[in-house]
Amino acid sequence: MSGPAAPLSGPSKAVVEAVSGSVGSVLALLATYPLKTIYTLQALSTGSGDAAPSVPTDDNKALAVLRFLQTYKLSTLYAGMGPNIVESGLSSGVYFFFYSALKERAVAWQRARAARAGAIGGGPGGGRGDNIGVVASLLVATAAGALNQLITMPASVVATRIQGYQSLPGAKAGGRPPSTWETITAVFREDGLGGFWKGLLPSMILLANPAVQYMLFEKIMNALKAWKVRRLAAEARAAAAAAKQAELEAEEHRETRAALARRRSADSDDAMDSAVDAAADAAKPAALLSAADVKLSATEVFLAGALAKIGATVVTYPLIVVKARLQASSKAAGSGPGGAAARPVSTWSVISETARNEGLGGFFKGLRAKILQTALNAALMLMLKEQLHDVTRAALSLPLPRLPAPPPAMPKLVARPVAPAVKAPSAAG
Repeated sequence: MSGPAAPLSGPSKAVVEAVSGSVGSVLALLATYPLKTIYTLQALSTGSGDAAPSVPTDDNKALAVLRFLQTYKLSTLYAGMGPNIVESGLSSGVYFFFYSALKERAVAWQRARAARAGAIGGGPGGGRGDNIGVVASLLVATAAGALNQLITMPASVVATRIQGYQSLPGAKAGGRPPSTWETITAVFREDGLGGFWKGLLPSMILLANPAVQYMLFEKIMNALKAWKVRRLAAEARAAAAAAKQAELEAEEHRETRAALARRRSADSDDAMDSAVDAAADAAKPAALLSAADVKLSATEVFLAGALAKIGATVVTYPLIVVKARLQASSKAAGSGPGGAAARPVSTWSVISETARNEGLGGFFKGLRAKILQTALNAALMLMLKEQLHDVTRAALSLPLPRLPAPPPAMPKLVARPVAPAVKAPSAAG
């Protein structure tokens, strides 16, 4: 009997990236979700009406958060958590799947191109490793982001509507947030199927955010690896110098101690030889390392992810505000005092009304909370993704257990008709 068959091949890199990225994203969101709610409400606050004063401002953080909690209760910080978890896990999984798959295609194309022109330099030449360059990285990230937005935009609309319900005109402070099904029904009733892709235009423009983020992340990671290689090379040079010095000292020791007793001299020589060998061994591994061989620690990956996300967020934050206001707009809650329409429903009307009523500062409401949340979220997600990558690959590579064979079918018992009993002839017969 043969055991469970080994899988024909391991999981693709794109699948591993998608699963580890999705799990890491959900865990990071759980850790930073209250901050996400705070910056969403700040971004949706228009600076007028009853809802605005109770939203935390950037003037006094501690006071603002206390006032926010007194008004809305702690449960408000977790409003819409379910849809946000689905949106975050799905979005990260889709993004990393397409990013990895498209990058593999770009690397293969680059290597094939280098191979065609590679006879000049001897061997494959320029296509070394997985580095596809800045422009190609941006194109790959943008294409992956566009596919991600088209697939996951409905989940984003529902999550934003639930999370920002307190900012809508007429919303009761501390009131119960709408359920996921109520929100889906309201979006469809107000805008039809297209309502689930509300904010698609600013979202497509916002593709610059992940593109810039992952470009910066790769650059920072490469810089950290190069710094680590230089540090290890310096340590190798120091170890080599120490080995040389130890060798000179050993030689000098042998010459100056030649007159001493042989046993003592032999013991000392052995000690000095051990020191020389140890120093030489320490110099060898570091001298052979390259950037591809260096593995960064979780702290270094966390730092790279945080810096990359901060840079991308500052550049694209005004569009994040526009997208949030557009997605959270509701016709049902869109009438202000006197019955006048108060909530803009198009990208341009959101931009023009924000600029007219709030000035340039309106496009940066909640930036501090956003930077804190997204930097922590992205750093945690990327760190967890790196840590979960090998575990995910190993788990997906496990062969599926073979189901036990069903027991052999029992032979069917066919009922045979019983012949009627023959009466013995009676004596009277």
